[in-house]
Amino acid sequence: MPGPTPKPPGLMKAVAQRIEEEVFGGCDEQLRKTRGCVLVCDDVALSVLESSFKMNDLTRLGAPIVESLKKPCGVTDGRQSLAHNPVIYLCRGTQENIGRIVEDWTEGQKDWKVRPYLEAHIFFLSQPSKVLVNELVASKVLMKHLKNVKSVNMDFLAVEPNLFTLQMPQDLATFFGTSRPMSQQAAAIDQVASQIIDVVQTMGDTVTVRHQKGGKCTVAYQVAKGVVDAQMQRSGAKQGNATLLILDRSIDPGAPLLHELTYQAMLLDLLPESKTVGVVPASIPSKAKVTMFGEKLRKTVVDESDELWCRLRHHHIADNAKVLSREVKEVASSKTATMRKDAAAGQQVSMNQLADAMKEAPTLKERVRAYDLHNSLHEALMKTDLDRICDIEQDLACRETKEGDKLDASEIKKKCEAFLESTKPTYGEKLRIMLLYIISQGALSKDTQARWLNHIGSGQPRLGGSAWEKGDGAGKMIDNLAQLDVVTEEKKWFRFQSRPRQHQPTVDQDAYDWSRYVPNVKTIAEHLVDGQLAEVECPHTVQEEHVSNAVASSSSAGAG
Repeated sequence: MPGPTPKPPGLMKAVAQRIEEEVFGGCDEQLRKTRGCVLVCDDVALSVLESSFKMNDLTRLGAPIVESLKKPCGVTDGRQSLAHNPVIYLCRGTQENIGRIVEDWTEGQKDWKVRPYLEAHIFFLSQPSKVLVNELVASKVLMKHLKNVKSVNMDFLAVEPNLFTLQMPQDLATFFGTSRPMSQQAAAIDQVASQIIDVVQTMGDTVTVRHQKGGKCTVAYQVAKGVVDAQMQRSGAKQGNATLLILDRSIDPGAPLLHELTYQAMLLDLLPESKTVGVVPASIPSKAKVTMFGEKLRKTVVDESDELWCRLRHHHIADNAKVLSREVKEVASSKTATMRKDAAAGQQVSMNQLADAMKEAPTLKERVRAYDLHNSLHEALMKTDLDRICDIEQDLACRETKEGDKLDASEIKKKCEAFLESTKPTYGEKLRIMLLYIISQGALSKDTQARWLNHIGSGQPRLGGSAWEKGDGAGKMIDNLAQLDVVTEEKKWFRFQSRPRQHQPTVDQDAYDWSRYVPNVKTIAEHLVDGQLAEVECPHTVQEEHVSNAVASSSSAGAG
């Protein structure tokens, strides 16, 4: 049996260690290794496992069978009941998941008479409510065979050693949508705060929290309060050695609309089939064949085991092209090539040299294959026709031309109108420009908004695209910008009215023309690391401001 796959450092390694210790460690090792257990997961848990384990790792841990909780147990086309094997459930503590677990152990299923599995071990990624736990307790068959039920508090996805996502695809609509119920937003804030503390605890740390200040958007502050509360409830810690800075999208609403020209960002942006952040190109999770700019790409896996991918993914595409060209030449002049040169010069090649070359041959072959893949992907990305949109994007974001001249308001408006009137751009590209114009230039009249929205409707559809790429709900997106402190409609301001603040862009004049804009988040993060982030800009989230009366009364003497 192959040995364990080396775990990448950082968060992914911490997740793998916790799952090994808390999930697999909760099931008898002898039973796992001799009989093998069945691992049943919901979609979120499957993503968590895939980010830190390979199938041979799970087999080594005694879980050779991994199945989806969506499939019912003991019925045709469902999960097979295995009465002599233990089962480990790993899922979020939701109504749907708990209902499916109870259904597995409901008497009267077709393919089992006594039990579906030998015994059950249930591990929740997130804490279920007491009501849902009572549903488990009500199942007599399940209670008879239940050995473990525990919340492991790991409701997040580690996609890189230093990067995670909370898997909330509707977060912008939830937090900033004009039609969202306040109760829904409050529940989402509690969920996010709990998930962030899951990350902190997985890293074995506690944090001191700081939050964004200013403007009418208070999402960052609300989440920061929730994080401090959650940390206090779980560990009793008011602050820690690490600093957690919480910002919301109002800090820089235009940055996500720009085409980012780093390797990974371009693949995510230009390969609509890719749905998983961090695991991209040609092996897409769906295992479907990938067509990119009319060219077929062979299927391959690009993940943390690909050293070249990990090294290149966050660098500018133009810089990577230079690196690949240089390193390919270095591979070509490797020890094997040197040995051939010696032989051609009449020098005798020793058996040791030959043996060394044979040992290095598989490694060299893998390196050549990796360079060939990434070189092909870079060449395809460099052929993309982005000049028609990136020039306008950067001018709007920087509020100046690439020559450093201040934007002429009438000229940039004409340029945007011409872009929107063209039939070549897609819905999504036109919508990007309209939103960026509103963010950059302040506002549009209702008549101009209506005319521009009509132009967006004439854009080219993108096959397989999302609602964004189809231009659906464009008017609603513009309305929602107001929730991010953006003025969307021209109006007359009176002296007693305070105008929404407008982010002043940072421009890197030494960068590539299409990458001049420096996201505000990057500037703030650099100031935090350097110890230069002002308290007035991002104050500390103080415990006394929002603790419950019970906690405040018990700790008032030492609070501060």
